[in-house]
Amino acid sequence: MSSVRVQFVGPMRDATNGTKHVECQAASVDELLDTLQRQFGDGFDKMARKCRIVVNGSAIQFLQGRKTALKDGDSITMLMPVGGG
Repeated sequence: MSSVRVQFVGPMRDATNGTKHVECQAASVDELLDTLQRQFGDGFDKMARKCRIVVNGSAIQFLQGRKTALKDGDSITMLMPVGGG
């Protein structure tokens, strides 16, 4: 398992009761999301399904999705997609 830092941006903070960031132990994004869901509950899980997850500046859809491996010191950002014109 790796020690990673997770930052919550915008509406994701509502799902974490105002928490800006946490340190977690996880080997993959999937495992990280399971850990965070246990910590913050079902409201977090619902938001996390819609959010954008970025690992060290790269969106996970361009990596290995939820199977993306994590290593010590990785920085994860969770934010809601923004649209408009």
